[in-house]
Amino acid sequence: MNFPTLGLIEWELIKKVAKEEVFWFDNILVYLHDPEAHIKKQFFLKRKIMRSNVEQVGTSIMFCYNVSPEQADKVVDLMNRLAKGR
Repeated sequence: MNFPTLGLIEWELIKKVAKEEVFWFDNILVYLHDPEAHIKKQFFLKRKIMRSNVEQVGTSIMFCYNVSPEQADKVVDLMNRLAKGR
């Protein structure tokens, strides 16, 4: 789900970032090392939705994008580099 207030996610908590089609929409998916730790910080309804996303998609954080696939690839590559400390 796209939520306006996910809170701060520090780069070292990110396991990987990927680009995938989910539910017929192009998304950037952010996989965390410990998604439950981040989910616990959210309000009740958001926690339920995020846990459902983890079960269905493998991650609780997804962002729909509406740019070219090449631009989305650049964003994914940059996010992966930043998550790895480079």
